Amino acid sequence: MFYTEDDLLHHFSFNMLYTDILLLLFSIILFLYQTFNSDKILEINNYLPFWISVSLLILFIGSIPILYFRTTVSEHIYFFILFMLNLISNGILMLGLIWNRQDTLDKTLKYGRK
Repeated sequence: MFYTEDDLLHHFSFNMLYTDILLLLFSIILFLYQTFNSDKILEINNYLPFWISVSLLILFIGSIPILYFRTTVSEHIYFFILFMLNLISNGILMLGLIWNRQDTLDKTLKYGRK
Protein backbone atom coordinates (compact mmCIF):
# COMPACT_ATOMS: atom_id res chain seq x y z
CA MET A 1 0.00 0.00 0.00
CA PHE A 2 2.93 2.35 0.54
CA TYR A 3 3.73 2.16 -3.18
CA THR A 4 0.18 2.75 -4.38
CA GLU A 5 -0.87 5.42 -1.87
CA ASP A 6 1.22 8.58 -1.80
CA ASP A 7 0.13 9.84 1.60
CA LEU A 8 -0.80 6.68 3.47
CA LEU A 9 0.96 7.62 6.73
CA HIS A 10 -1.25 10.67 7.19
CA HIS A 11 -4.70 9.11 6.78
CA PHE A 12 -4.19 5.57 8.12
CA SER A 13 -6.23 4.88 11.28
CA PHE A 14 -3.59 4.71 14.00
CA ASN A 15 -6.03 4.90 16.94
CA MET A 16 -6.96 1.24 16.55
CA LEU A 17 -3.30 0.35 16.11
CA TYR A 18 -2.44 2.10 19.40
CA THR A 19 -5.22 0.18 21.15
CA ASP A 20 -3.97 -3.12 19.71
CA ILE A 21 -0.40 -2.38 20.76
CA LEU A 22 -1.44 -1.46 24.30
CA LEU A 23 -3.49 -4.66 24.64
CA LEU A 24 -0.61 -6.74 23.36
CA LEU A 25 1.80 -4.99 25.73
CA PHE A 26 -0.52 -5.75 28.63
CA SER A 27 -0.66 -9.44 27.75
CA ILE A 28 3.13 -9.63 27.30
CA ILE A 29 3.74 -7.95 30.65
CA LEU A 30 1.26 -10.33 32.28
CA PHE A 31 3.10 -13.31 30.74
CA LEU A 32 6.47 -11.99 31.93
CA TYR A 33 5.07 -11.43 35.42
CA GLN A 34 3.86 -15.03 35.56
CA THR A 35 7.18 -16.28 34.22
CA PHE A 36 9.20 -14.37 36.80
CA ASN A 37 7.02 -15.75 39.61
CA SER A 38 7.51 -19.38 38.57
CA ASP A 39 10.36 -21.91 38.54
CA LYS A 40 10.99 -21.16 34.86
CA ILE A 41 13.10 -18.19 35.92
CA LEU A 42 15.90 -20.61 36.82
CA GLU A 43 16.36 -21.61 33.17
CA ILE A 44 15.36 -18.34 31.54
CA ASN A 45 18.09 -18.53 28.87
CA ASN A 46 16.60 -21.73 27.47
CA TYR A 47 12.95 -20.67 27.70
CA LEU A 48 11.91 -19.69 24.16
CA PRO A 49 8.57 -17.99 25.04
CA PHE A 50 10.54 -15.55 27.21
CA TRP A 51 12.70 -14.51 24.28
CA ILE A 52 9.69 -14.19 21.99
CA SER A 53 7.93 -11.94 24.50
CA VAL A 54 11.03 -9.79 25.07
CA SER A 55 11.50 -9.31 21.34
CA LEU A 56 7.84 -8.33 20.87
CA LEU A 57 8.00 -6.04 23.90
CA ILE A 58 10.94 -4.14 22.42
CA LEU A 59 9.23 -3.92 19.03
CA PHE A 60 5.93 -2.64 20.42
CA ILE A 61 7.38 -0.21 22.97
CA GLY A 62 9.71 1.20 20.35
CA SER A 63 7.03 1.54 17.71
CA ILE A 64 4.60 3.60 19.82
CA PRO A 65 6.64 6.85 19.83
CA ILE A 66 7.68 6.61 16.20
CA LEU A 67 4.09 5.95 15.12
CA TYR A 68 2.87 8.87 17.21
CA PHE A 69 5.42 11.31 15.74
CA ARG A 70 5.09 9.96 12.19
CA THR A 71 3.91 13.30 10.80
CA THR A 72 6.74 15.36 12.31
CA VAL A 73 9.69 13.25 11.15
CA SER A 74 10.74 12.59 7.60
CA GLU A 75 9.83 9.29 5.99
CA HIS A 76 13.48 8.27 5.75
CA ILE A 77 13.99 8.59 9.50
CA TYR A 78 10.63 6.91 10.15
CA PHE A 79 11.44 3.85 8.06
CA PHE A 80 15.03 3.70 9.35
CA ILE A 81 13.84 3.58 12.97
CA LEU A 82 11.23 0.94 12.11
CA PHE A 83 13.93 -1.06 10.33
CA MET A 84 16.24 -0.85 13.35
CA LEU A 85 13.42 -1.90 15.69
CA ASN A 86 12.72 -4.92 13.49
CA LEU A 87 16.42 -5.75 13.31
CA ILE A 88 16.85 -5.61 17.10
CA SER A 89 13.65 -7.55 17.71
CA ASN A 90 14.54 -10.28 15.23
CA GLY A 91 18.10 -10.43 16.60
CA ILE A 92 16.77 -11.11 20.10
CA LEU A 93 14.40 -13.72 18.73
CA MET A 94 17.22 -15.47 16.86
CA LEU A 95 19.41 -15.36 19.98
CA GLY A 96 16.63 -17.09 21.90
CA LEU A 97 16.26 -19.68 19.14
CA ILE A 98 20.00 -20.39 19.17
CA TRP A 99 20.13 -20.75 22.96
CA ASN A 100 17.03 -22.97 22.91
CA ARG A 101 18.57 -25.10 20.16
CA GLN A 102 21.83 -25.49 22.10
CA ASP A 103 19.90 -26.72 25.13
CA THR A 104 18.05 -29.28 23.00
CA LEU A 105 21.32 -30.49 21.47
CA ASP A 106 22.97 -30.74 24.89
CA LYS A 107 20.09 -32.85 26.24
CA THR A 108 20.18 -35.08 23.14
CA LEU A 109 23.92 -35.66 23.47
CA LYS A 110 23.70 -36.24 27.21
CA TYR A 111 20.73 -38.61 27.31
CA GLY A 112 20.81 -40.04 23.81
CA ARG A 113 18.27 -39.70 21.04
CA LYS A 114 14.79 -40.96 21.89
